[in-house]
Amino acid sequence: MLRISVLLLVVLCSCGTQYKAETDRYEQLIISERNNTIQFDTSRFEDNAKSYLIYGSLLQQQGNYAGSILELQEALSFDSSAAIEYAIAQSYIELNKFQNAKRHLTRSTEINPNFHQSLDLLTEIYLYENNTEKAEITNNLALKHKETTQRLITKAILLEDTNPNKSLEIYTSVDSPSYSALIEGRKIELYKKTNQYDKLLNELNDKLQKEPFNNTVSREIFGIYLENNRFGDAIEYTSTVDTLFYGSEQETYYTLLGSLLINQQNLDSNLAEKYISKIDGSLLFNSEIVYFSGIISSIIGNKFKRNYFFNRLLKIDENNSDLQMGMAEVYYFDREFEKSLEIIDKVNFDSIDSNLYYYLLKGMNHSNLKEFSIARHNYNEILDTDSTYNDYIALTLIGETFDLQNESDSALYYYQIHYNYDSNNVYLLNNYAYSLSKVNKDLTKALQMSEKTLEADPNNSAYLDTYGWIQYQIGDYELAKEYVARAIEIGGISAEVYEHMGDIYMKLGNSEEAKKYYIKALDLDAESINLEEKLNKEN
Repeated sequence: MLRISVLLLVVLCSCGTQYKAETDRYEQLIISERNNTIQFDTSRFEDNAKSYLIYGSLLQQQGNYAGSILELQEALSFDSSAAIEYAIAQSYIELNKFQNAKRHLTRSTEINPNFHQSLDLLTEIYLYENNTEKAEITNNLALKHKETTQRLITKAILLEDTNPNKSLEIYTSVDSPSYSALIEGRKIELYKKTNQYDKLLNELNDKLQKEPFNNTVSREIFGIYLENNRFGDAIEYTSTVDTLFYGSEQETYYTLLGSLLINQQNLDSNLAEKYISKIDGSLLFNSEIVYFSGIISSIIGNKFKRNYFFNRLLKIDENNSDLQMGMAEVYYFDREFEKSLEIIDKVNFDSIDSNLYYYLLKGMNHSNLKEFSIARHNYNEILDTDSTYNDYIALTLIGETFDLQNESDSALYYYQIHYNYDSNNVYLLNNYAYSLSKVNKDLTKALQMSEKTLEADPNNSAYLDTYGWIQYQIGDYELAKEYVARAIEIGGISAEVYEHMGDIYMKLGNSEEAKKYYIKALDLDAESINLEEKLNKEN
């Protein structure tokens, strides 16, 4: 049987199989509504053609389409009929011989231009061949003969790309319970295509008023809000959801919304607060929703709620190691390294999807706690298992622990090993360049590496500071000030960056400004002996 993609098959498959009996004299056939074949009124044909027609029709009903064609062609030799040409075309379609089918359908329309079933079947073939121009011609000819629901829908489909508004107009004009689901689906797509979301929402809300528990319509409304980043409307809509649905149906809405909120670049804190305030009752038993709520709370800095959701999650899904790793990661980025390690210790190592990330996260936590030897032990576990993990990142992380201990030679050793494997890793390049600048070594190489990092991420405060500090070591203090100032403006910086700005101002002869930045640096790193010495020297 001819197959047409997307929705065309639904509309058109009956164009050659499910017509009602016509009384017009010229048609000479009855279309069966029970199967995919036709039946002839043989009383209207020449006597010599009748036996071939009967047997040909029978073979077609039995699925012997090649035999059917032979018998019907014999009938055609006695009686040149549009109906017989049409029947032969149907059998060729079943054999996927569309060119042969088109040839017989064309003859059918030549014999009798009013034989509109042949026009419908030609339209179907042209649609299959993506020949919309010819499909429009045959569809329009059939419509001139008789306007049917199927032909109107076909016309609407043909106009969807070239004239979507006209297509919408046709769909709206068709009142047919048999095709209501199809029409609704196509209208939704066209409203979206023409950005008529308010009209679409009005229609969907009207339908929901009539069918309040129709989850398909409700999900479509919710999906429109999400697709258009109308998160405020989506959160408001959850009140409707709460009254209509429960269990997994209700939870699906909150899961979809939560997964999108955690991926927003600049999450609106008011929206986030509204979302997490809705998570109560049975929703607190859904691990995914509780997990998303904890992450959202962390993003907006609500540590009380973060702890509430994560503690809840540890109770309701205490054996889900992947979720535990996710929580540990959140605590790491919130700089609560001991809490992160506490959760990692609960993890069943053998059950997690990424064992090497387990060592990576442990190592980074210990490094931030200045437990450098333990951090290196975890990084070496990665190297022993798979040295290529995350493009050899463990090598740079080991180098970083030595850097933080001011053991530059060891740091540069590991950076160089990583560099030999992957000279384009921006995290490595930034660390390597900065380490070189600290010891005032190979500054040309350091500058080239730093330039690569800024090409990859021009608004990264760490990369800007590194570039500025290299310029400081070269002696271009004005350029150094420009880049370090940009790093400070972007934010998310360490005490070291403020110290750099203080040193730059000292070189520029502005000790008062230098002192301000040293004090800011000391606020972030109260244990820095170096900063204390610089301030005491100024005083």
